[in-house]
Amino acid sequence: MRVKDNGFSGAFLSSLFGAGLGILISAVLMALMSLALAKVDLPAAAVFPMAMVAIGAGSFLGGFLAAQINGSNGFLCGAVAGVLMFLVIWAAGGIFGIGDFSFQAFVRLALTECAAVIGGIIGVNRIK
Repeated sequence: MRVKDNGFSGAFLSSLFGAGLGILISAVLMALMSLALAKVDLPAAAVFPMAMVAIGAGSFLGGFLAAQINGSNGFLCGAVAGVLMFLVIWAAGGIFGIGDFSFQAFVRLALTECAAVIGGIIGVNRIK
């Protein structure tokens, strides 16, 4: 499935779709990791790193899928998908009262953006 217009509007639409799939993947990974936390006696300090792994993997796959759908502009697709994913995660945290701009929010932004951009670049340059 390729988007016909590979300009900014095409990159935005594919990034929107990729970000949605990336958020879904992150949510599934977080659910699996929470199941692991419940079954195995892991310390509470493991929650933040496990959440970051889930967000990073979802961001990477979101950028990858956005670039694959668009077919070009991997950096742009990954960057837009990463920003969209961060905004959704930040807004979801705001609903529960933890959506402030702290150091953890900056770490989430950097991780989400870097992983999505790398995924976008790899997604566009992947050998078909």
